[in-house]
Amino acid sequence: MYVGLAEVREFTAREKGRLLSLGQQLSVHLDNAKLYANLREKIEALQAERALREHFVSVLAHDLRGPLSAAKSGAQLLMRHPERLDQRRDVALRIDRNIERTDRMVRDLLDANRIQGGQRLPLRLDMCDLGGVAQEVVEELIALHGDRFVLQAEERVRGIWSAEELRRALWNLGSNAIKYGAATEPITFTVTRAGDRARASVHNRGPVIAPADQEQIFKPFTRTHAAKEGPSKGWGLGLTLVWGCAQAHGGTVSAQSDTATGTTFSLELPLDARPYQPREP
Repeated sequence: MYVGLAEVREFTAREKGRLLSLGQQLSVHLDNAKLYANLREKIEALQAERALREHFVSVLAHDLRGPLSAAKSGAQLLMRHPERLDQRRDVALRIDRNIERTDRMVRDLLDANRIQGGQRLPLRLDMCDLGGVAQEVVEELIALHGDRFVLQAEERVRGIWSAEELRRALWNLGSNAIKYGAATEPITFTVTRAGDRARASVHNRGPVIAPADQEQIFKPFTRTHAAKEGPSKGWGLGLTLVWGCAQAHGGTVSAQSDTATGTTFSLELPLDARPYQPREP
């Protein structure tokens, strides 16, 4: 907006008063417009969060129903034939396996909620071998999905970490590679050390993760556009837990994806995670 005169002279006191009044009114309108825009953003964010929660609750109910139903049917079978209890170890193992699966789901949810609230994952630190942890994960994945996994690990990549959290992080990366990677290509785990840092990477071929998605995929309940449109279902928690594991150890996690080289997720850790732990009150 421009206010001026056709001649060169000073504004009169009356004109200055009018301009001041006009400026004050415009400021009020601009402030109102700014407040309205902020209010719209908050409303849209709340609506998106509500839709996300509704979707999450429906997926949670569906996913938990499976293992709980399997455990319940197994328990009922044992109760109908208690005399055969010694002969039905397979049923008892199935019950235990499904309860363990349910417990893992609930734990993942609690930890994702903790991360979303800005808290660190609690760690039980001890000396462990990153290559050994990766070897355990690869063996478990081979038992479930077949011989598509390759481990390339340097010897004695040791540090003070939480073996349990590292195992869960690498498991999630391997599971994601199975879900979203090419079905016929190998999945490679690599463990290396450089100076005072250790690195564990998981590489697969398959759909490229767009740069915009690479910035968002570590947030809770976030999935890429390709993942949403594909047949694989999920909560969008796996990479959040990987990020939480890296943060709790004082490390980082990154994603690199392009058509030429494929997709690689890398977990980089300091060799000693103790200095990065919050102090006890």
